[in-house]
Formats: sequence, structure tokens, C-alpha cells
Amino acid sequence: MTPTWMPTGSPPSCADETTVTDHLRDVFGRRCCYCTISEEETSSGPAFFEIEHFKPVCEFKRPGRAKSEQLCAASYYENLGYACSTCNRAKSGEWPKRVTRERRFLDASIDPLYPDHLAICWDAIEPRNHPGPYMHARLKFGTRPNIAIRLASRRAKIRDLQAAWQGKHWSAAVVYRRRAHAQLGYVPPVEQG
Repeated sequence: MTPTWMPTGSPPSCADETTVTDHLRDVFGRRCCYCTISEEETSSGPAFFEIEHFKPVCEFKRPGRAKSEQLCAASYYENLGYACSTCNRAKSGEWPKRVTRERRFLDASIDPLYPDHLAICWDAIEPRNHPGPYMHARLKFGTRPNIAIRLASRRAKIRDLQAAWQGKHWSAAVVYRRRAHAQLGYVPPVEQG
């Protein structure tokens, strides 16, 4: 199942920054394209999010090209994403000098990051297949305590919903739990049973 934060749609016809930002918010399901935090999970809401340039603006520098031309080239629609300020600043102008299978960023608008390259396991985002370990290190997922707190909160919500459904609607609770896990990119331990 494709995670809910995978973008869909085409660029807005009007290209002003507010319209593009609002469009990207909707396309990415109001979640960070890297760590999956949603606007509802932050105290700042949409103010905590920014337009992300997948390939950084600095990579579009060419001799003789004006700064406005560089920004224009970097801001073509397919290069844009919606990211929390923490992920956007961690990635910053980071771009591998020599792109390989192991050392690269995956474009969240094309390639699903979860669960093939990164996985949400209990209270952490864990690297899986390449380039997951590279992205995990560059985006500092292992050193961000807010990720553990947020994932624990999500897990508690799933448990509460599960408990509410237990009893009369046990089978519906199992279906809901599996659907919620798939949407969050969570890989549960093997179920006994």
C-alpha cells in the first residue's frame, strides 16, 4: 500500500508562492515528505513546514547565471516537496558530490521512502535498503528525540482506537490496525497467533 503522504496531482496553474505552498500541502497530505510528521502533530501547525527543494538551489549554480535564474531553475514543480523545517534544515544544501546507489536522496514525490528504504519501528525511524542509511544519517533521524515522542504518541492513539474496537468489533479493530500501520509505514513484529 502506498503511504498517504505520497504526492499526487499536477502543478497549480497560478505560480505564486502561496498557491504553490497550499497545493504542496494538499499533495503531500499535510505531512513532511521525509519524517512523515503531520501539521496536527506540531504545535506550530503549517508554520513549521516549508517548501523543500529536492535538488538544492546551490546545485543549479552556473557561471554567469543570475541568482534569480538559479532559484527559478531550482523551483520547477517536480523539484519541490513539502517538508518540516527540521528535515529541510538538516538536508539543507546537502547533495552527494558523486551520486551512487548508496549515496543519494530519494525523491519522495517519485519513490516511496517507506517501508522499502526507511521504516517506522516502534519509536524510531530505521534505515533499511539503500539509500535509506544515507538519508537516515543526513536527515539525523537517529538523533531527533521529537521523532520518538511523536511515534510513541501515534502508537498510543492506535492502541486507544484498538481498545475501543475490542469486544463487539474485534475483526474491525484488526483491519483498522493493519491499515493504520500500513499508512504510517510501521512494520509490526511478527504477530503470535
